[in-house]
Amino acid sequence: MKVVLLDNIKGVGKKGEVKEVKDGYAMNFLIPNKKATMATIGNIKQAELEIKKQTEIKRKEIKKAKKLASEIDGQEIIIGVKTQGKKLFGALTKKEIKKAIEEKNLNISSGKIILAKPIKIIGDFKIDIIWDNYIKATIKLKVTSES
Repeated sequence: MKVVLLDNIKGVGKKGEVKEVKDGYAMNFLIPNKKATMATIGNIKQAELEIKKQTEIKRKEIKKAKKLASEIDGQEIIIGVKTQGKKLFGALTKKEIKKAIEEKNLNISSGKIILAKPIKIIGDFKIDIIWDNYIKATIKLKVTSES
């Protein structure tokens, strides 16, 4: 039986694809659980439109990420922290780095900030910011002692 997948299904296919599956699998699992629908002409066209729409959304996200990456790349961010000598009280987190980046009117999620290890000393660091679609920017982070 031909079905249009409404979800990504491991071992079967991705959302929007038209697949040939066994009748029992389609009637007893896929269709009742709203993971697929029968492959009628209307459903196939609807799936194609949805795929085009998702592709356009993804293209816009990539364009936006590239623009943001070009604005962020090479920026120097300075964060003042409480220290005892050269050591920080605690560690510098992604959340604090995100806040410092936002102060420059650049908005990113903290999940995109890559820290190899926690920052626990003052000094200069290179921090990578990576988006889902492999777009990368690097900022220069300067951790200083708070006066």
